[in-house]
Amino acid sequence: MLLAVYNFHNVWFALICSESRARTDVLP
Repeated sequence: MLLAVYNFHNVWFALICSESRARTDVLP
């Protein structure tokens, strides 16, 4: 269960990061 939550958080964080990077294009 904990691993599933960790994996879900990783996917969500990656989606937010890629989306914000594509939107602002300021991250390296």
